Amino acid sequence: MSLLVVLGFQLGARVIQGPNLADGKPWRTSSTYKGFSPEQGVCDGNETAIFFHTQRESEPWVELDLGAPT
Repeated sequence: MSLLVVLGFQLGARVIQGPNLADGKPWRTSSTYKGFSPEQGVCDGNETAIFFHTQRESEPWVELDLGAPT
């Protein structure tokens, strides 16, 4: 029964959030942390699901190109 509750919650969250407008769109960051590999899903040897990690800097940024005003 608890699996159904979890699946229902995940489905409900996706409906509320709407579509992922950034999926498949180009992006870039101010820098890339040397110990991070999104392709391998690791950061400093630890498993992770994050998609970017910058170096330590005073004003890091990430830019997503959605292709049009959205």
